[in-house]
Formats: sequence, structure tokens, C-alpha cells
Amino acid sequence: MSTKKKIADIDKAIEEMQQRRDECFKHIGKAMYESCPELGDMSVADMRKAGRYLHKLLTKKAPSQGAAPTRNGAPVASDSGGTSAPDGREPMPVAGYGEGM
Repeated sequence: MSTKKKIADIDKAIEEMQQRRDECFKHIGKAMYESCPELGDMSVADMRKAGRYLHKLLTKKAPSQGAAPTRNGAPVASDSGGTSAPDGREPMPVAGYGEGM
């Protein structure tokens, strides 16, 4: 594949991601406005500030929370051995990852 083709593919992918991001922002804005109509009185600049603040707040909180991933509200079983899952099942080891390397 030529370099020009690779660059064109990357540019196209970037453009598609920006379009998807814009669509997500539209949906988020619509949901926010429907749940909180008083947001309609905010200026666009204030909305952006609030969005940046929430983004920073949530990205700082998420890693520090140390929350374990869950499936359907139940804790994921550990494959560390020795301990069984809370409902008495044995943990299921992850097969295939790193084998034969």
C-alpha cells in the first residue's frame, strides 16, 4: 500500500471519528436538556466549561475508585486460584492468553 493511500485512509478515519464524536455530543446535549430544561438558559461557552469540568472530574475519579469490572451487576470471578466465586463456583481461568509465546 502506498504512503499516500495510507495517509488518505488515516485522514478518512479521523474525519469519521470526528463525525461520530459530534453525533455523541448532540445526543448527550439532547439528553441533558430533556432531563434539565434550565440548561437551555446557559450559553454555549458555559456548557463547554461544564462539560470540561465534568470530564476532568470523572476521569480523575474513575481510576482512583479502583472499582472491579462487573458483569450484570455481579463481581467478576478472579483466576488467582485458591478462592472461589461468591456463589460457590470455582473461578474460571483465562485460557489462550500468553500460551505458546
